[in-house]
Amino acid sequence: MCGAVQAEIVDSVFWESAAHNWTGTGMQVQNGKVSGTNDALDQFIKSPLTQPSHPDGQLEGFENVDRVKLVFSEADWDETMADANEHYTYEAFLRAVAKFPAFCNESNSPLNYDLDSTCKREIAALFAHMMSESE
Repeated sequence: MCGAVQAEIVDSVFWESAAHNWTGTGMQVQNGKVSGTNDALDQFIKSPLTQPSHPDGQLEGFENVDRVKLVFSEADWDETMADANEHYTYEAFLRAVAKFPAFCNESNSPLNYDLDSTCKREIAALFAHMMSESE
Protein backbone atom coordinates (compact mmCIF):
# COMPACT_ATOMS: atom_id res chain seq x y z
CA MET A 1 0.00 0.00 0.00
CA CYS A 2 1.33 3.40 -0.93
CA GLY A 3 0.21 6.68 0.57
CA ALA A 4 1.10 10.32 0.48
CA VAL A 5 2.66 12.04 3.44
CA GLN A 6 2.87 15.75 3.93
CA ALA A 7 5.10 17.23 6.60
CA GLU A 8 6.36 20.60 7.66
CA ILE A 9 8.30 22.06 10.55
CA VAL A 10 5.76 23.05 13.21
CA ASP A 11 8.10 24.83 15.61
CA SER A 12 10.74 26.88 13.85
CA VAL A 13 12.42 28.28 16.99
CA PHE A 14 15.33 25.85 16.47
CA TRP A 15 15.91 27.02 12.91
CA GLU A 16 15.42 30.71 13.60
CA SER A 17 17.68 30.84 16.64
CA ALA A 18 21.11 32.50 16.67
CA ALA A 19 22.69 29.06 17.14
CA HIS A 20 21.63 28.17 13.60
CA ASN A 21 22.71 31.31 11.86
CA TRP A 22 21.67 31.38 8.20
CA THR A 23 23.46 34.69 7.59
CA GLY A 24 25.43 34.63 4.37
CA THR A 25 23.58 31.63 2.94
CA GLY A 26 20.81 33.62 1.32
CA MET A 27 18.29 31.33 2.98
CA GLN A 28 15.87 31.98 5.79
CA VAL A 29 13.33 29.99 7.78
CA GLN A 30 10.05 31.62 8.66
CA ASN A 31 7.11 29.78 10.17
CA GLY A 32 8.96 26.53 9.55
CA LYS A 33 9.40 27.07 5.80
CA VAL A 34 12.67 27.70 4.01
CA SER A 35 12.80 30.53 1.49
CA GLY A 36 15.41 32.64 -0.23
CA THR A 37 16.31 36.15 0.80
CA ASN A 38 16.19 37.25 -2.85
CA ASP A 39 13.95 36.35 -5.79
CA ALA A 40 16.53 34.22 -7.63
CA LEU A 41 17.38 32.06 -4.61
CA ASP A 42 13.73 31.80 -3.61
CA GLN A 43 12.92 30.51 -7.11
CA PHE A 44 15.83 28.04 -6.91
CA ILE A 45 14.52 26.67 -3.61
CA LYS A 46 10.83 26.49 -4.57
CA SER A 47 10.99 25.38 -8.24
CA PRO A 48 11.38 21.64 -7.49
CA LEU A 49 8.41 21.60 -5.08
CA THR A 50 5.43 19.47 -6.05
CA GLN A 51 1.68 19.69 -5.64
CA PRO A 52 0.53 17.99 -2.41
CA SER A 53 -1.45 15.41 -4.38
CA HIS A 54 -1.26 13.93 -7.85
CA PRO A 55 -3.85 15.12 -10.35
CA ASP A 56 -5.81 12.19 -11.76
CA GLY A 57 -7.62 12.90 -14.99
CA GLN A 58 -8.57 16.54 -14.41
CA LEU A 59 -5.83 18.62 -15.97
CA GLU A 60 -7.85 21.76 -16.60
CA GLY A 61 -6.73 24.82 -14.73
CA PHE A 62 -3.02 23.95 -14.69
CA GLU A 63 -1.30 26.83 -16.45
CA ASN A 64 1.87 24.84 -17.07
CA VAL A 65 -0.08 21.93 -18.59
CA ASP A 66 -1.81 24.32 -20.99
CA ARG A 67 1.58 25.72 -22.00
CA VAL A 68 3.04 22.23 -22.59
CA LYS A 69 0.05 21.36 -24.77
CA LEU A 70 0.72 24.53 -26.77
CA VAL A 71 4.46 24.01 -27.33
CA PHE A 72 4.63 20.18 -27.35
CA SER A 73 1.53 18.60 -28.84
CA GLU A 74 0.38 15.00 -28.62
CA ALA A 75 1.58 14.57 -32.23
CA ASP A 76 5.04 15.77 -31.12
CA TRP A 77 4.87 13.26 -28.26
CA ASP A 78 3.91 10.41 -30.59
CA GLU A 79 6.80 11.24 -32.91
CA THR A 80 9.33 11.62 -30.09
CA MET A 81 8.19 8.55 -28.15
CA ALA A 82 7.43 6.25 -31.06
CA ASP A 83 9.49 3.41 -29.56
CA ALA A 84 8.48 3.97 -25.93
CA ASN A 85 6.70 1.46 -23.73
CA GLU A 86 2.91 1.73 -24.02
CA HIS A 87 2.69 2.97 -20.42
CA TYR A 88 4.44 6.20 -21.38
CA THR A 89 1.50 8.18 -22.69
CA TYR A 90 0.99 11.85 -23.40
CA GLU A 91 -1.71 11.96 -20.71
CA ALA A 92 0.68 10.48 -18.12
CA PHE A 93 3.30 13.04 -19.14
CA LEU A 94 0.77 15.87 -18.67
CA ARG A 95 -0.20 14.51 -15.23
CA ALA A 96 3.48 14.56 -14.27
CA VAL A 97 3.78 18.13 -15.55
CA ALA A 98 0.78 19.10 -13.40
CA LYS A 99 2.51 17.60 -10.35
CA PHE A 100 5.37 20.14 -10.71
CA PRO A 101 3.72 23.57 -11.05
CA ALA A 102 6.99 25.42 -11.74
CA PHE A 103 7.83 23.16 -14.72
CA CYS A 104 7.12 25.20 -17.86
CA ASN A 105 5.77 27.99 -15.69
CA GLU A 106 8.82 30.18 -15.06
CA SER A 107 10.53 32.53 -17.44
CA ASN A 108 14.26 32.69 -17.88
CA SER A 109 14.42 36.44 -17.47
CA PRO A 110 18.24 36.75 -17.39
CA LEU A 111 18.30 35.44 -20.98
CA ASN A 112 15.09 37.28 -21.98
CA TYR A 113 13.20 34.10 -22.92
CA ASP A 114 9.44 34.22 -22.63
CA LEU A 115 7.47 31.44 -20.93
CA ASP A 116 6.88 29.48 -24.14
CA SER A 117 10.55 29.58 -25.18
CA THR A 118 11.66 28.59 -21.70
CA CYS A 119 9.14 25.73 -21.68
CA LYS A 120 10.48 24.38 -24.97
CA ARG A 121 13.99 24.44 -23.52
CA GLU A 122 12.84 22.70 -20.31
CA ILE A 123 11.13 19.92 -22.28
CA ALA A 124 14.22 19.48 -24.47
CA ALA A 125 16.45 19.33 -21.37
CA LEU A 126 14.13 16.82 -19.69
CA PHE A 127 14.12 14.49 -22.70
CA ALA A 128 17.88 14.84 -23.20
CA HIS A 129 18.41 13.84 -19.58
CA MET A 130 15.95 10.93 -19.87
CA MET A 131 17.66 9.67 -23.02
CA SER A 132 21.10 9.97 -21.43
CA GLU A 133 20.02 8.05 -18.32
CA SER A 134 18.26 5.29 -20.23
CA GLU A 135 20.98 4.34 -22.68
